[in-house]
Amino acid sequence: LIVCSGEARIDLESAEEARERPGERVIQVSTTQVSFDSKTGEARTDQAIAFRTPDGEGRAVGLTYSTRHGVIRLLREVQLTLASPLPGQQTNGAVEPLVLTSSSLEFRRSDLTIHLQSPVSARQNGKSLEAEELAIELDRRLRLRRAVAAGFPRLRSAESNGTFELTAEKLTAAFNPTGLLEGMSAQGRVRGSHRPASPANGRDEDRMAADRVELEMQPGRGIGRSLLLSGNVLVERDRNEDAQRLETPQLELVFSAASTPRSWQLERGEMPA
Repeated sequence: LIVCSGEARIDLESAEEARERPGERVIQVSTTQVSFDSKTGEARTDQAIAFRTPDGEGRAVGLTYSTRHGVIRLLREVQLTLASPLPGQQTNGAVEPLVLTSSSLEFRRSDLTIHLQSPVSARQNGKSLEAEELAIELDRRLRLRRAVAAGFPRLRSAESNGTFELTAEKLTAAFNPTGLLEGMSAQGRVRGSHRPASPANGRDEDRMAADRVELEMQPGRGIGRSLLLSGNVLVERDRNEDAQRLETPQLELVFSAASTPRSWQLERGEMPA
C-alpha cells in the first residue's frame, strides 16, 4: 500500500485521446491523503476533492478510483457544474451553467457515463429538476449528449409568464453538441400543470395527464416543434368561472416556426377523429 500524505492530482485521459488531442480532454482531480493499492489498482481518499472537466468543474468528499477499470466514484456531498442546459433552458441564445448535486457519483470512462444517486438536484436559473437518480451520457469530447432521470423526477420551471411543473416515472432528454435541447420524453403516469404569474383567481390553472409525452424541438433554435401526448390523455383548463375538459387517446400540439425561446406559439392541435 502506497500512501501520499500531501496534495495529489489524478489526470484521467484515454489512450486514444492522448494520441489524437494530448491534454485537451483531460479530467483533473485534486485531493490529499491518497492511498494506492498496487495489487487491486485502486486509489482511495476520504478527504475533500476538487475536479475539473473540459466543460465543467465540481467538488465532493471522498473518492475511489479503479485504474484497471477506469471507474471513479465520488462518495458524498457531490456538486458538479456543467455548461449545458436543463430541458428547454435557453436565455437570449446563451447557455447558462447547470449545477448538479447528489449524495454520490460514479463516472465510467469506458462508456462515458455519469450516474448520480439520490437525492439528485439540478438547477439552472428558474428551472429545477429533482430525482432519485440521474444518468448522464457524454460524447467523445465529454459534452452532455443524453440525460435520463428516474424515480418519479419533478421538473419545475418558473418564468415571467408563470410556473410549469412536470412529473413522471422517467424523463429523458437529448442534447446537440452545442448544449441545446433536441428532444425530451416523459414516460409513465405523466402529470403536468401551468399556473400564470398573475392568475385571475385561485382556480386559474392548466393541467394535463398522459401515459407518455414526447417533445420534439426545432433544430438548433431552442423552440418546440411539436408535443405529443399519448395514452389516457386528459387536459383540463380553468379560467375564471369557465372550466374545460378534454379526454382523448392522443393529442398532438404543433408550434409555429415564428415562436421564440421564451414564447412558443401554438399553431394547431390534432387528435384522432
